[in-house]
Amino acid sequence: MKIFLTVLLLTANGLCKAQQFDSLLLQHAAAYPAEKLHLHIDKQTYLPGETIWFKAYLLADGMPSNISTNLYADLTDATGKIIEHKTMPVFGSTANGNFKLPDTLQNNQYVIRAYTTWQLNFDTAFIYHKAITVINNAEVTVPSTQPEVTLQFFAEGGNMISSLYNYMAFKATQNNGLPYNIKAAIKNSKGELIDSIASIHNGMGVFKFTPDAGEIYIAEWKDNKGEYRRTQLPTAQATGIVLHTELVKDELYYLINMSALSSSLEELTVLASINQKTVYTATLKPKQLTINQKIETKDFETGVLQLTVFDKNNQPLSERIVFINNNNYTFTTNLNIKESSTAKRGKSNIEIEVPDTLSSNLSVAVYDANLEQQQPQTNIYTDLLLQGDIKGYVHNAAWYFDNNTAEAKQCLDLVMQTNGWRRYNWDDITTQKMQQQKYPGDNYLSIYGKTSDAKQEGKGGIPITLIVQTADSTKNWYMPISGKDGTFTQSGLVFYDTAIVFYKVNNTKDKTTGIGFAKDFNGLVNDKLQMAIPQWLKPNNTATANTTATNIYTQTFLKEIKNKKPGFEQSAKVLSEVVVKNGGWHNWRNDPMMKMDEKYTSMYRGLGANSTSFDILHDKIALQTTDIIQYILNRVPKQIRPSELLFFINESEVERNYIKDFLNVEDIAYIKYIPMLGSRHLFPRALLIYLKKGDEWEEEIKTMPSNLSKLKVAGYSPQREFYSPDYSVPDAKHTNADLRTTLLWQPYIITDKENKKAIINFYNNDITTKLKIVVEGMNEDGKLIHIEKIIE
Repeated sequence: MKIFLTVLLLTANGLCKAQQFDSLLLQHAAAYPAEKLHLHIDKQTYLPGETIWFKAYLLADGMPSNISTNLYADLTDATGKIIEHKTMPVFGSTANGNFKLPDTLQNNQYVIRAYTTWQLNFDTAFIYHKAITVINNAEVTVPSTQPEVTLQFFAEGGNMISSLYNYMAFKATQNNGLPYNIKAAIKNSKGELIDSIASIHNGMGVFKFTPDAGEIYIAEWKDNKGEYRRTQLPTAQATGIVLHTELVKDELYYLINMSALSSSLEELTVLASINQKTVYTATLKPKQLTINQKIETKDFETGVLQLTVFDKNNQPLSERIVFINNNNYTFTTNLNIKESSTAKRGKSNIEIEVPDTLSSNLSVAVYDANLEQQQPQTNIYTDLLLQGDIKGYVHNAAWYFDNNTAEAKQCLDLVMQTNGWRRYNWDDITTQKMQQQKYPGDNYLSIYGKTSDAKQEGKGGIPITLIVQTADSTKNWYMPISGKDGTFTQSGLVFYDTAIVFYKVNNTKDKTTGIGFAKDFNGLVNDKLQMAIPQWLKPNNTATANTTATNIYTQTFLKEIKNKKPGFEQSAKVLSEVVVKNGGWHNWRNDPMMKMDEKYTSMYRGLGANSTSFDILHDKIALQTTDIIQYILNRVPKQIRPSELLFFINESEVERNYIKDFLNVEDIAYIKYIPMLGSRHLFPRALLIYLKKGDEWEEEIKTMPSNLSKLKVAGYSPQREFYSPDYSVPDAKHTNADLRTTLLWQPYIITDKENKKAIINFYNNDITTKLKIVVEGMNEDGKLIHIEKIIE
């Protein structure tokens, strides 16, 4: 389509109005950033009793998200019934976990749902869902009825206007989520043929026509049962505007047609945004009924662009979403297969290399490719760049990223026209109405309590000693101070399963203060949220039955498992703590400062260690100082002022006065200075102080048990470690049959400018002849990577 540009009058007042919209959207994005989620799952198809391994990646506004610290994941059946619920801490915008599938699961489709509490504050249509298939050799009842087919029509821009040239997209889908290729006749109320339409990709298509005022249009078509159906098109409005867009190379052309030049259309504001950031604004003073303009897109981020037209009264008139793909969303990652073998228990060696100097966070899975019932249709690109911004199901979303052709781009634009958006409520934005947040921001696990007198009235300013002993007997010390009403919170805790909290008032002479705790709340959303499973995730039982019945390889594998009972899944270890050691490149065993960092830190492990860290426990000079803050400031960059610093004790933020008034040097074991705290907005500087642990307080603890009370607190879901046998080393377990279908799962591979490569060895099982390797990840700039390779 050839588009000619119309000269428009842009006034200074109009420009200010466009800037006002830009400012309002910026404020909204800062207050309500959109958090998107992807799970890298070790494979798509499972056998009963296996473990589902996964790693979550979170983005917000195109960057690694620092919004949420807690992740929730549910394994449900097709009806939405929760089989298993997991909670996990988020570190570096990622989290990892697993589900242990029961042995009793039948051939069926199951769903993994994952979310943060921040996401629950908004439209739950954007919550992450992933379908997985569980197969065994049980008989499957094939349903006798065909799935229902639905035909929908979508006017471009949102409204069909009579007497104007309209673009009308359509989509036909079955209620099991699969597309249905359709042909239909469009007729008016007199039964006269207006047009014939046919889908061009996955049940989608588009046609153009000019509707008459007051006319009703019907689509007549035949469904998958051979029955004739009639579907009414949207009713055309008498007045309004039609918005049409076309993306040509690096330019997005938009056309606005108006039915009449009314007073409200004397001035139009056009705004385009990607990832909640304004990329284009214009205020237009139309002198005729047709407006043509273009937007340069070559420097835009890859993602869903939302184009909205507002009238003179700031009311949205029309909206269109367009996918912009400038192929700038990846970072270079090389997957090199150094050694490979599909022989029984054969060894393979792979190298993952990231030549960039930016840090990256990757995960890798290797599994039996022959067990795949179908090719995975989603990946980190589709979830974070496409699916996370539109409502509804995108069939085979990965195809649009795998094919850089004109056809794929045209078909992806059909996806844009036939899926809902509505992430913004423009009335709330323009009126600056604050949204009520049901779930406030989280800060890992928390202990909530209150100090009170004998009359149960709150007492403020009371320093409290808390000793948190985790399942592996590690002890961490905390010293919160109650507020004016007596309440106190110790947040930022990370432990798994349960912990015992020992507590007492710091002042041993204080016999009048009692301490109470909120025993049933630890900062997590404890309720298992019951949410309906989207219709497009309902299982396609026919396809599942046919695939299982005809897959001889799958049946052979199931028979081997039944006869040999390998038991390798039971070799996985339950972990009380997750430790990421930068891929194992540092010599943690022989580096004293790294050993200190490993012992005392949790979510800030590795950051700043060996550069701006201080071992106070063994520093005689530090023990002689009276001002620990000044001691540290003398050793960090000279331009740093205390007012610029955030202060943390055991990774919980405190006021500087707390350190000055209540903390002694003798209490401290380890300190580190971080010039940019990545988990906080604007990356502030931080001073992290870690107190001595239980073994270092041994003498004092001997005198304290009679004064300590204790409380049991629930933590995150226990973690399990993936078991990968090393057949180069003799082991009694190697006599068992090895029928693992996932050969390797490594959720954390960390690279940076000093450590750009990771070397990984793994061994085949006893039966697999074709392996698939999948690497996914993101870097600190929010760029993504997805790589697949086959070994056979």
